[in-house]
Amino acid sequence: MCVQEALSKPPLSTSKQPVLFQLQDKYYVKLDLSAVEVNTASCFSDAVEFMLMIHYVFNLCFDYELKPTFGFLEKVLGIPVTIGTSSALTDLLRFVRW
Repeated sequence: MCVQEALSKPPLSTSKQPVLFQLQDKYYVKLDLSAVEVNTASCFSDAVEFMLMIHYVFNLCFDYELKPTFGFLEKVLGIPVTIGTSSALTDLLRFVRW
């Protein structure tokens, strides 16, 4: 499957937020109607870090359903947490002793 074909299928075609996806051995971030190859990513965690950078550089809000996940990643990576503290995030961080 090529990148344009992947972008034309749900969930990529219906998402309004940046989406991280992998095709073969490369990672991409879907932005609007195009995909940006994450050529600096040697592993999944590098690609997730790139995805966080995109949110910061373009000053995007995190998707509502993913706010706890991104809040956890911000905390773990030492980035100032932008989503506010929720009881679920606080409990999770306490559970992993962060």
